[in-house]
Amino acid sequence: MHETITIQPAQILNAIDIQILNQLSFWDSLIISAVKSANCTVLLTEDLNDGQIIEGVEIRIHF
Repeated sequence: MHETITIQPAQILNAIDIQILNQLSFWDSLIISAVKSANCTVLLTEDLNDGQIIEGVEIRIHF
């Protein structure tokens, strides 16, 4: 199932917090914020550290 997320100011503010706390790029932080707001628990990516948990979202490497 795919869900479209419309970025709201709350997600942007949360992304800034994620960026500062985890020393990530703003764009990676915004993706994590959007994933969290969609109530997802796993993010498949090739840009972050496998197994890391940020804001309750588990990062998994996917090529």
